[in-house]
Amino acid sequence: MLNKYFLAIVMFLFILFFSERNGLINQLEQKSKYNKALEENEYYGTEIKKLQNDHDNLFSNPKNLEKFAREKFLMKRDDEDVFIFVEKKFKNKITNDKKNIACKLTKILPKVVTG
Repeated sequence: MLNKYFLAIVMFLFILFFSERNGLINQLEQKSKYNKALEENEYYGTEIKKLQNDHDNLFSNPKNLEKFAREKFLMKRDDEDVFIFVEKKFKNKITNDKKNIACKLTKILPKVVTG
């Protein structure tokens, strides 16, 4: 008699833990995915609020918009020159690529001077 009950309990536990749709393992996986999705939703919600705030600050004031354009896209007025200062940690990399930069500048400069 004991073997029948033991076999029934083992089969019940097997069905409980390893059934495809409603198994305990599948439920735990779904719970972890749900918690991860909630965390991502919260993170992206805060990022959207930050970006919306930055967007409002940028486009509410023409000075902020001009500052952004000058810093990010190196835009300038017609009567200005733009100087780019490079930090020391990048200096070695630039000196190694000096010939490539010189070639690129000789291609670009005639277009800038005439344009």
